[in-house]
Amino acid sequence: MLVFVTSSEHVGKTFVIVANEEDTVARLMAFLYHTLYDMRVVLVPFILYHKKRRLCLQDRLKDVASPEISDLHLRIEEMHEISDDDRATVWDSAHPSFILSQSVSMALHKEFKVFLSRRKMIKALKAMTFFSLFVALFLLLSFRWWAGTWPRALTLIYIPQFSDTGGFTVAMPISAVRFCQQTTVLYSLSAFSLAVAASQSTLHFHDKSCPDEHCSFRKNATLTLLYLQMGLHIAIASVAAFTSLNFKFKAGDIIEPLLLFAGDVEAAVENAHSIETLDKTVAFLTTSACNISKFIEADGHHALVSLFTEESDSVLLLSAISTVCSADTGQFALAETPLSRNITSAITKPLKERDALIYPLFIRLFPAIPNASERTAILKDFLLSLKCKGSLVNAADITAAATLLHTAVANNLIPRYEFVDVIDAFGFLLSVVEDQHDCGVLLSVLGTILKDYQPADTESLIEVLHVVSKHMTDTDALVRSLCVAVCQLCLRNDVVLSRATTVTYLWSNLPHSLDCRLSNVHEHSCRGASVVVAIVRRVVSQWPSAALDNIRDALYQSLCHAIRFDISPTLMHDAQTLLEALQSPVFDQHTSSRDQNKDAEKIS
Repeated sequence: MLVFVTSSEHVGKTFVIVANEEDTVARLMAFLYHTLYDMRVVLVPFILYHKKRRLCLQDRLKDVASPEISDLHLRIEEMHEISDDDRATVWDSAHPSFILSQSVSMALHKEFKVFLSRRKMIKALKAMTFFSLFVALFLLLSFRWWAGTWPRALTLIYIPQFSDTGGFTVAMPISAVRFCQQTTVLYSLSAFSLAVAASQSTLHFHDKSCPDEHCSFRKNATLTLLYLQMGLHIAIASVAAFTSLNFKFKAGDIIEPLLLFAGDVEAAVENAHSIETLDKTVAFLTTSACNISKFIEADGHHALVSLFTEESDSVLLLSAISTVCSADTGQFALAETPLSRNITSAITKPLKERDALIYPLFIRLFPAIPNASERTAILKDFLLSLKCKGSLVNAADITAAATLLHTAVANNLIPRYEFVDVIDAFGFLLSVVEDQHDCGVLLSVLGTILKDYQPADTESLIEVLHVVSKHMTDTDALVRSLCVAVCQLCLRNDVVLSRATTVTYLWSNLPHSLDCRLSNVHEHSCRGASVVVAIVRRVVSQWPSAALDNIRDALYQSLCHAIRFDISPTLMHDAQTLLEALQSPVFDQHTSSRDQNKDAEKIS
């Protein structure tokens, strides 16, 4: 029967599979794996549907199809979308991209190697058959011309009439298997006959001597051709025998038992209650995407969550939960359980093997938590857990925190006023962050929060100023610009502004926040220059003249750097006014007359 399969990931394409009515859905999925593999498509777990009915692996196609319709129309539903990174991955036939389970991927590779060896054997069989034909033609010119008659007839009749490409992609017909079996028998008999002829000729030529060189040459050539033809027929018979065995192999012979061997969902749920039998549950979950849906319907995910409270350090348990969470239904099902709260308690113990699984799981679960107040409490507990770890916080912790905070703010998962209570957590994270990307994400989120809400705890803002000012000398222009923006938002608070004189790093690093070697149209530096002018304007307008004595030179240098960039005319005028107000003889000692002339020309 013909099976027509459509997919939302491959719009406009219909996969046509030739299958038998007795084949199971597991066998059909194996056919689809090979088809998508041959198309060089990244394979993801999927479920087959027939008229909105999900098909189980044990179902037979004859039971699915209608009695009056011989063909079958199915639909593929991928468990999750293929990311752009997976699509952009360069195809490697030896190590292709798989999002399937490891066991299914290995089985697919084994079947692929079987078909690859089939292709090679068909090519070798054709090559040896044609070479045997040429040897048979030369035997007709030898002393034993009759020894070339039946090999010539065999090579003319038993030539493979099937394509090596066809044998590589589809199941071989019965006629091809029968051909190889006949070839094995006939070429074995021919090799035996040639062996007898070669032995008899060797004894005969040994007893009789040749009168001339031409006779001696013909004698040696006859023996050489006889033994060569005998060896060729032995090789052809051997290759044909192995090829006939290979032809009996069909796509799915390895994958289908693997998919069906995982057992039923009741056994998988029962095994999920104990860490000793959890490997059987993992085998059930990783063999097929539809097994995940059946496992969730049987409330198996609750058993995994209950086991996690006792065995939170188990990598195998985290692997099982991650497999369930990889499906969208599993993501939302696990989000309704107390798993997220249990994870925040478990991360206080640093384990590298476990952290590689627990953080991707936590990041995927967090957006699916249905209640905003629950998301807020979980995120605050997570940040508190990181603070409790103290010096044990690693790069994975910081990356997870930055990702969660950005997700919460960008998607409005948590009201922004809720973050006002965790400003001190931002200070802690920024004090230990080392990766520039994570630092930029944290600064961006912090700036978004401070832009809308100002916390009442001024001590937290002072701590943020201390930490952020140290990042003003970072090598990344974006990080420096974000640092300046966060400082400006903190200084909007009058209490923080009055106490900012104690933040020595802020004023000493403020001139270095702008890189004068960059182009005057550099986006981040231009924005940073505008913010620097705004900071200096607020400080000069609010602080008394005596308070400016210690930072007068730093403010003057900051303005001199800022006017080198493309800022608005209003800010340029403000910078000119501020420069005149901050004229200091101390600055003349540090600035050459050439730089002063350039500044004057820029201002004019």
